[in-house]
Amino acid sequence: MKIIISHDIDHLYVSEHFCDLIIPKFIVRSKIELLTGKISFGEFFNRIGELFSNKWNKIEELIEFNKQHQIPATFFVGVNNGLGLNYSVDKAAIAIKYIQSQGCEVGVHGISFDNLEAVQKEFDTFEKIIGHKEFGIRMHYLRNNPNTLNYLSQAGYLFDATLPELKSSFSIANFTEFPVHIMDGWMMNKQKAWQANNLQQAIDESKRLIDEGLKNNIDYFSILFHDRYFSNGFKTWKEWYIQLIEYLIHNNFEFVDYKMAISERKKNL
Repeated sequence: MKIIISHDIDHLYVSEHFCDLIIPKFIVRSKIELLTGKISFGEFFNRIGELFSNKWNKIEELIEFNKQHQIPATFFVGVNNGLGLNYSVDKAAIAIKYIQSQGCEVGVHGISFDNLEAVQKEFDTFEKIIGHKEFGIRMHYLRNNPNTLNYLSQAGYLFDATLPELKSSFSIANFTEFPVHIMDGWMMNKQKAWQANNLQQAIDESKRLIDEGLKNNIDYFSILFHDRYFSNGFKTWKEWYIQLIEYLIHNNFEFVDYKMAISERKKNL
């Protein structure tokens, strides 16, 4: 079983959310987590400080960490708005080109999942920015319906990384699906709107799922960590990611990205 690490870029700047409810919800969530003892005062004040810094992305910091540990991670950046993803295409293009310049793979963080024309528009927009057609997609909030994979295949995507299932990768024509097996929010929040697990509980649950993946002969085990949480304002989340990577390295797991996995799959056919 090989490990695929990926990162969804849901936010770039705090100012994207001056006209929605993301910031008030964020403050309420942080207060609940402080009062229930899930985060420290220091963690809480770091979060409030980030509101004034206007920077909610940790792309540079995460790329640096991944490079130090030789992790070939893939970043998914949106080129459409919806469900709290509010940054502009121009801002997205800056992020995409920066990630490219650092030698990292970039894909679409998709919004449209139930309309072929809208799916195609996102593909075409991203293609103009990145300059080639060899890229994949993950849907924002992992949204999908029975038609989604066919729409993505028709639009021209190389792969999708959306379905939350304990399954190996599989193919539809020339299109490959890589299910998501671990996501940071699942480990931390346990389906609540705020943090429910402490660090050790999240680590233990992650290890259990990795062991389950091994028992089920999963070929490529996919771990999703949102870049925003690589922050001292989310110290538990950041430490969870760091400790999980260290655990995987210590246990001699091999890391690949989606394109590397697709090449391997083709050789094994």
